Amino acid sequence: MGNKRQSTYFLLAIVVIATIVSLVIGILIGRSLNRDSVSPPSNDEIYQRWREAVEEDEDDGSLTKMIIDEMNPENIKESLRKDQPNHAYILSEDNSELFKTAVEETELVPGDTLDNAVPPFNAYAKAGVVEGDLVYANYARATDFEQLQTELGVNCSGKIVIARYGKGFRGEKAKQAHLYGAIGLILYSDPADYAIYGVDQVYPDTVFLPSTGVQRGNIITEQGDPLTQGYPAKG
Repeated sequence: MGNKRQSTYFLLAIVVIATIVSLVIGILIGRSLNRDSVSPPSNDEIYQRWREAVEEDEDDGSLTKMIIDEMNPENIKESLRKDQPNHAYILSEDNSELFKTAVEETELVPGDTLDNAVPPFNAYAKAGVVEGDLVYANYARATDFEQLQTELGVNCSGKIVIARYGKGFRGEKAKQAHLYGAIGLILYSDPADYAIYGVDQVYPDTVFLPSTGVQRGNIITEQGDPLTQGYPAKG
């Protein structure tokens, strides 16, 4: 009876050990396969791929031609929209113009204005004309839109969002406005953030932004120059 019981325990022990070993082997194989499938290419592999692309281009020049065509200065000039500056309007119920933003900042010190200054706009913002109701979204962060939607019941879909600069990158503000369905975004510099000692304590008396001052920048969220993606840019 004792020998039979010992044989049973021995058999169960073998089964348990075999199960554990199989499980461990399966986990190791799974990790190995997963590592192989998601591991990003090394710097050497990226460089090698780049060298191969360059060598192929040396034969027919197609890659270089494509990049140069994309870098056409006329395309860049058109994107600046200097001859078609941005405007924001406030219209009455009968479509009468109540307010229109200026094209240029007020010259506070003689000689400050440059003839070739680019009108205020955010680079890489899509050109177009939109019309709709305004929704104030604080700093246009994800938390601000979430509060509007869940706590205040405000739907930004089909609306033009107006928000303050600050507390985050302007490109992320545009991204969040788009994600919440806005058709346009107006960004402004709030004196609370950019004239912290009062609106009378600004340039040229201090370093803070005057009421007619406008920020310039871009809203692109990717890395590198979008005009030469994956290709070295030189000035």
